[in-house]
Amino acid sequence: MTRDRALYVAFLVAIVAGLALVIGGERFRVRRTEVYGTLLLRSSDVASAAALSGANPFTANTDAVEKRILALGVPVSASVAFVLPDIAVITVVERTPAYIWKVGSTMYLVSSDGTVLGTTMRENERVIVVDASRQPVKVGQRLDVRPFREAAYLMSILPRLTNLSPSAVTYSPDLGVVVPTPEGASIAFGDDQDLPLKLQELVPTLGVAKAQRPPPSLIDLQYPRHPFFR
Repeated sequence: MTRDRALYVAFLVAIVAGLALVIGGERFRVRRTEVYGTLLLRSSDVASAAALSGANPFTANTDAVEKRILALGVPVSASVAFVLPDIAVITVVERTPAYIWKVGSTMYLVSSDGTVLGTTMRENERVIVVDASRQPVKVGQRLDVRPFREAAYLMSILPRLTNLSPSAVTYSPDLGVVVPTPEGASIAFGDDQDLPLKLQELVPTLGVAKAQRPPPSLIDLQYPRHPFFR
């Protein structure tokens, strides 16, 4: 190796070593995390899940950070960027509320895929499903979305077929989706199977139920070809 080439290599090594020293030093450490896009989540919860405080912007595993943020359940996407030397910038896109799941007096916003997004005080004309079993839920939990879809379908079509315009329905594992009547009775539709047939049986069954004395408290349409009262 010639003397000039040796000096050139030594110069490059010194440059690389210097850059490594600077980049790996204390100057390049995350000291502040900024979070954008949160409406339902608290920014502090996102920053806590990201756990970027003290991390080196050049070596931080952003894929792992994004996975931790998505594990909160509410975000549908997350991205991480850095403003050198010491700021982490997190941008999240949250799931959109579609339904309300009511447990006792607490109302939870639920997305179209069944993810619990947080509590709310306002109904905003959303489909409300009341949990008859009052099982506790937590933000990020995934609920079975089928009762919500069934409730939305029934609440849209029942006013066209009957005088029923429920503002909310109830759900229980035994009876499925249950719709209240103005007379104080309940109509159990069960699961989302054979809904057209159940609706076909609904009007004549309601007529028969009104003639019963005493009037039934429950009209069970879970088995549409064999509805019964109790």
